[in-house]
Amino acid sequence: MNEIKIENMIGPSETIMWKGHPDKKCFIMESIFNPMLFFSLIWLLFDLTFISALINSMMPSPDADVPNPGITDFLPYILFFSIHLMPVWIYLGGIIGSIINHKKETFLLTDKAVYIYHGGLGSTIMRIEYRDIEYISFKRGLFDNIFGVGDIYFNRYNEISYSRKRNQRNMFIFKDIPDFERVYQKAVRLLQEAKLPDGEEESSSRDKFGY
Repeated sequence: MNEIKIENMIGPSETIMWKGHPDKKCFIMESIFNPMLFFSLIWLLFDLTFISALINSMMPSPDADVPNPGITDFLPYILFFSIHLMPVWIYLGGIIGSIINHKKETFLLTDKAVYIYHGGLGSTIMRIEYRDIEYISFKRGLFDNIFGVGDIYFNRYNEISYSRKRNQRNMFIFKDIPDFERVYQKAVRLLQEAKLPDGEEESSSRDKFGY
């Protein structure tokens, strides 16, 4: 299967100003320590307790002249718990997916728009033009501070109320960026220049990919 390159998906008149990926360590750690971790652990402990009690109840006492149950006796329970443990499999799948798809998570700034590419079993490319961005902000969580990275938020205009509420659907997020301060400054400058009246242009925007 041919891998999509986000550089090939930009407009013909666009110039790449910056390209990057999330920090691998932080990206994976955040996929491990998320709200699903606590839920998955509780679910797993509950099922393990039930499985242990079930096995003990099916095993004959040492004094009984009864053969031990075979694999076929446990097969229905194996199938049941394979499905019942689905929240745990989903959580583990998310971690494995983060490890595999880290390099496919790509962020791009051009002179006209912001791009985010999510790779994996399915691929998604999202684009937003600077004229549709209300403001840019950044946030640093626990793991961001530990690994020296940051998240950059591109906040779109709310089409309904134009409110500044942090509505996830109105955001583009560059997650776990190692040089987030430099990227943030570049993004802010590109946004400011995109909002200049026609005919005005700052020379500082002419730096190319690899700034």
